[in-house]
Amino acid sequence: MNKKEIEFRDPIVERVVDKFVSRSDVGFEKYGHTLHDERTKKMKGLAKYLNDVQEELMDAVLYIQACREEIQDLSEEALIKDFEHIDYLEFDELLDLSNSSVGNIKVNYELVNAKKE
Repeated sequence: MNKKEIEFRDPIVERVVDKFVSRSDVGFEKYGHTLHDERTKKMKGLAKYLNDVQEELMDAVLYIQACREEIQDLSEEALIKDFEHIDYLEFDELLDLSNSSVGNIKVNYELVNAKKE
């Protein structure tokens, strides 16, 4: 095993490198060899590597979609909480809030409902 000392100017890069090393350790524990061994000892060919990349990218797309849906759920929950908070405000407080996007939505909603009546 090679040992190398690296000075990091960016802590984010350092954390990513740490994750790569950790991931390599997990892979070695699981498979008992390195990617270098796989390649140089012809344990896996180019077609298999390309298949692995394709599967990983497909998984990544699924994770991205799951994250997008989670963000949407969190945004909707936050908006609902904002509306619940606004329901308890007095009219003067509501006018002060009208400068915010949530306040505008609430004021517009109430104006539309008032016109219907």
